[in-house]
Amino acid sequence: MKIGVGCLALMVLLGWVAAQTCPCVEQISRDCEVLEEIIPSFCSSSSVRCTRCICVTEDQATTTCEVDTGDALVFTDAARERCGVQTFSYAVCPGTRNSGWVLAATQQSCTAACNAAVGSCNESRMQTLNALGATDAAAFKVPFAAAGVTCNSVFGQANSFGLAPFAGTVNCVYTTEDTSSCDTSVGSTLVRRLCCCGLDSDCPL
Repeated sequence: MKIGVGCLALMVLLGWVAAQTCPCVEQISRDCEVLEEIIPSFCSSSSVRCTRCICVTEDQATTTCEVDTGDALVFTDAARERCGVQTFSYAVCPGTRNSGWVLAATQQSCTAACNAAVGSCNESRMQTLNALGATDAAAFKVPFAAAGVTCNSVFGQANSFGLAPFAGTVNCVYTTEDTSSCDTSVGSTLVRRLCCCGLDSDCPL
């Protein structure tokens, strides 16, 4: 199942795509559309209340926002039934970034988990944690604990298909041969990926 939030503040219309920051305003408790993929390429929508920031002209702005990019589901037909994933630029409200070790939702990639946390997926830091799993099980468990997971045991897997490090039903798993991939998603509902969202310093080991 894929979910897309239609409340991203799009900067394409305002020309802010190439910038790293933009003048912006915060919109509090607005109606935001959420798309949920029911079957492949077909979505339903619902409305939720959300707070968002949008880029505006200098004379309308009340603060400055960072500009980021992320993927979201959008309707692709006039009937608002078919949907697909598109990449958007959007304003990040000041103080809302959540960097560090983040536990992805079931069947979610680290790219998607970090986009939701408004941070950037750091593959190299995740691979460093994989290497740590082979030499120091106690230290390997610490980032999982920071994300709210208790590792009953630590297990090494030769080929994780880019998923490791991840938490299973009882084991926390590292890979011994392949490398972490931000974009890989999990097919099983029994596995959740551990993602580094941000810089190395945001994800202590």
